[in-house]
Amino acid sequence: MNDSLHYLAGVAKQPVPLFDSVLGTEPSAECRGPVLEQVVFLTNNLIQLLEVNFSKDDTYIQSGVDFLHSYLQSIDDYKKSVQQAHSNASETTSAQSALSRLVLGLNLSQLEIQLLVLGGMAQEHEGFANLFCSLHPRQQPYPTAALLAKLVCTDQPLRESLCNCLNESVLFDLGIVEMSDQAPIFTQSIMVNANTWYAINTGKSCFLQTPALNIQSCFLGLSKWLQTAIVEDAKRCISNSLESHIMIQDMDNLVSLNRALALLEETKRKSVVVQLNDQFSQQEYKQLACHCVLSAAVPILLYDSQRSTTALHLGVLNQFCPCVIICATSNINIIESGCIKLDLPVQRLEHNELLLMWQTLLPEFASDAGQLASWFPLDPYHAMQRVKSWRSLHQSTQKKHSLSDISHAFKQYSGALLPQGIKRVTPRLGWSDLVLPETKLQQLREAIGRLKLQYKVLDEWQFLQNRRGAKGVRMLFSGVPGTGKTLSAEVLANELQVDLLVVDLAAVVSKWIGETEKNLAKVFSFAEQSQAVLLFDEADAIFGRRTEVTDSHDRYANLETAYLLTRLEAYDGMTILATNFRNNIDVAFIRRLDFIVDFREPNVTDREHLWRCHVPQTAPLNADVNFTQLASLFPLVGGEIRNAAVAAAFSAAQQQQDIQQEHFIMAVRKEFEKTGKAFREVNPS
Repeated sequence: MNDSLHYLAGVAKQPVPLFDSVLGTEPSAECRGPVLEQVVFLTNNLIQLLEVNFSKDDTYIQSGVDFLHSYLQSIDDYKKSVQQAHSNASETTSAQSALSRLVLGLNLSQLEIQLLVLGGMAQEHEGFANLFCSLHPRQQPYPTAALLAKLVCTDQPLRESLCNCLNESVLFDLGIVEMSDQAPIFTQSIMVNANTWYAINTGKSCFLQTPALNIQSCFLGLSKWLQTAIVEDAKRCISNSLESHIMIQDMDNLVSLNRALALLEETKRKSVVVQLNDQFSQQEYKQLACHCVLSAAVPILLYDSQRSTTALHLGVLNQFCPCVIICATSNINIIESGCIKLDLPVQRLEHNELLLMWQTLLPEFASDAGQLASWFPLDPYHAMQRVKSWRSLHQSTQKKHSLSDISHAFKQYSGALLPQGIKRVTPRLGWSDLVLPETKLQQLREAIGRLKLQYKVLDEWQFLQNRRGAKGVRMLFSGVPGTGKTLSAEVLANELQVDLLVVDLAAVVSKWIGETEKNLAKVFSFAEQSQAVLLFDEADAIFGRRTEVTDSHDRYANLETAYLLTRLEAYDGMTILATNFRNNIDVAFIRRLDFIVDFREPNVTDREHLWRCHVPQTAPLNADVNFTQLASLFPLVGGEIRNAAVAAAFSAAQQQQDIQQEHFIMAVRKEFEKTGKAFREVNPS
């Protein structure tokens, strides 16, 4: 036997345990065919090599040759059975096979294909692993680079090409093929792990360590968006596999993702959705690239960074995935250059698109689709989720549901996390709890009517057509503390059957440039999903007058004001600005307000009404209690009257007495002391 081949054989001195076959189920002939063609080619070469260079007396080698012949026969039998079962089936290399996609996607040479397949044959059948062990210099169940050279390199130039391949192939860079270390290169083992071989044979990728996300989608109402010029450009990039980065940015990543999936649906391309973070490694990008190439999928990267602007280095992903879609909540700067970059706007659905969406999602309420479109101008994804939640909860009930039932349920299913700086208030107070002049009450009722009927006036009758800020209701409540501004906001929210979101400006406003806008964007995004009433208390802190620019702080403060104006106009719900100092509000905001309600201090009649409202009928009152006297003598506002009533009740309870006039007067004295006003001494009797 040739000395070099004898060393190459490295005959094992003891039997090697069998390895079970990886493939538990029969993969499709279309995907399997191209792999088997390469396996058959290498097997025939291997038989020829062994029969020429090894003696038939070598038991291990001869048993290996017998296995190779029987394996080739099993392949012939397999092909015949496939042809009988599928007379029209093609066994040629197909663009639909996983191996073909890998070859095209990675631009593999013939040597690289043979390197990959030979390395995978140890996973193909335990007989190959046993034979490789007999031929390996260190008795390992893998082929060596020297064996590959003997099988396919017929001349010196081919051997030099193989040497270059072993040092530079993308298969090693991506981790598809590995070679053992600590040995001369041609004696190293060629290894393809079981998961990779399974993926090549079935098209079911096992490369991703970070699991791909399975997200439901809804494309109702997106037809107009899909026909815009820039979206058509994006579809062209995807269809023609042009090198491009398609950015879809929205404060809600699920909305962006739904648009990305709509793009791929239009172009008949598969997707793989992966959640990125700031620690996503280059190795994970390599695994994602392998997954996308094998499955012919377009990667959609969901990126939600805590930074206002992020530089993203996509690395090896760009080399093998010409088109990448990024869905982000903040500005992204892609470091790689030289490719097409498209920023797709996420436009709100128009009224006719919302009508179609709600008519399709809720056909039983098709006649009320206009009202639903006005109350819930949602993105299709969130609309679908709310309908799905509602149907899941009520599918077993026989009750016939009304539009108000649907409305109430949808307002509870927003599914969004409460952002920092918002306090959610579930309103419980009604009109009977408000003590205001009739003119003020009428203003509040008009605001409610405007919000409820805007779908008819603005959408059906088309008033203010294409005017920015036409929808929604923006109100200013001004007046001294305690006059009922917050109480009125709660009553309005209760009447609309939505939550009241009180914005804590101390938590929203940031000293860091850009952070205030980001926090405000989250506030408005949450409000849009829940259609809640937004209350900015002490609004002059952020809605105040713009100043002359004298330094960078003034400039960015004015930018925040400009951003607020834009978001205020875009919000379709009710926004309330509450302030103690109306004159401090910027005139630009004043011009955009629909209602300005001045809350004055209550007169004597109102104060008496307030005393009776804040002291329940169940309270044990002494006969000397005189609300008319309290109202006449003490000019308090509603909040102060409430505090005094509660303090008097606790004082009486502590003394184990009924509530007397003296208790009320002592409580009023404390309220005067809080504000520094002079208290007029009064004899309770």
